[in-house]
Amino acid sequence: VQTCALPIYFIGLPTAGEEKRWLILQTENSNRRLQADLLNLMRWLDVDEWAAFSERVGIHTVEGPDDGFVSLDSPHNLALIEATIQECQPDVIAIDPLNEFAIGDLNKDADMRATLSTLTQLCRRGNPKRAIVVLHHALTGRAGAAKAIGYDRASFGRNSKNLHAWARGQINLAPANPDDNRQLVVSCGKTSNGREFQPLDRKSTRLNSSHS
Repeated sequence: VQTCALPIYFIGLPTAGEEKRWLILQTENSNRRLQADLLNLMRWLDVDEWAAFSERVGIHTVEGPDDGFVSLDSPHNLALIEATIQECQPDVIAIDPLNEFAIGDLNKDADMRATLSTLTQLCRRGNPKRAIVVLHHALTGRAGAAKAIGYDRASFGRNSKNLHAWARGQINLAPANPDDNRQLVVSCGKTSNGREFQPLDRKSTRLNSSHS
């Protein structure tokens, strides 16, 4: 996210961010986890970059027992999410993870379509150019990880394949070694408006003070 809010390199890859405003709607990370990640990010960025990131990125935090319930089949949840979007006016909304926002059973095509249709309408109300980034779980186990690359890379995500049809682009992340998840495979599952990039191996390490 920070490389989109700030046009800088990340894990050796160039980014083409246009300094957009982000809203991250997430339910899986506690405040303690977010604090640790943000402290590492703050150490990695310089003072001006951190100030710009802080101004451009908003994160939904789980403060109380009801904050983790964001299913889109609830009118109450829809109203709260819409109010947050209207207040922040983001250029990009990240949904993490999709299954927490689900309407019904995401294994069913009709329910996946209902979830994605509702999500699209909700996020783009008032700004049809607003981008939506969805984080979604992949299939587990050796067979699931193997689908990150090769002929099955489009089937890497779990549940209904309507998600793949809805998305304009898909990036797959999988461990390169079944016994060590510090090395990740980054591959292209889909790109509708560009050329696929070749799979990459990248080591997952703590952010440091250098951008290189």
